[in-house]
Amino acid sequence: MKKILQMLDQHLEEWLLTFFLGLIAAIMLLQVVMRYLFGNALAWPEEVCRYLYIWSCFLGISYCISQGTELRIDLFEKLFRGKAKKGVQILLQGICVILYMYLFYTSLSVFQHVYETAQLSSAARIPMYLVYLSIPVSLALAVARGVQQVVRIFGRKEQGKNTEEKTL
Repeated sequence: MKKILQMLDQHLEEWLLTFFLGLIAAIMLLQVVMRYLFGNALAWPEEVCRYLYIWSCFLGISYCISQGTELRIDLFEKLFRGKAKKGVQILLQGICVILYMYLFYTSLSVFQHVYETAQLSSAARIPMYLVYLSIPVSLALAVARGVQQVVRIFGRKEQGKNTEEKTL
């Protein structure tokens, strides 16, 4: 069980992103085949692909955080060394976690509103709350991944004066 949880921790977003993007490719291939071979385009593929892409974009936030590749301005980090640098990294990551928590909290009311209206998508008739669910789910994962990054920074040993941290 521990091994399964560890694999989910390390690869959850990666697997979901791979699945969603593969599904987008398969659905678009179906649409191309239907349009050019049978002369009859389907109504729902573009809409479903758009919603899968939305899920992929939001899941990409937590994936980037887990990989340490989120966009950030590291000007402050470069000004410091040793414990001070570690403190600045924790502060900056903490600010990001607080932002993700706030966005998560506000996304819940948006999700709730869409859920209560029982709105369906026009072509595929998919409940729109399933699309909007991508926001709180992804932000909850982003909060968890941000906290993991803070824990990793705490656990990191101080680097020597002549070594630099790998930056992208």
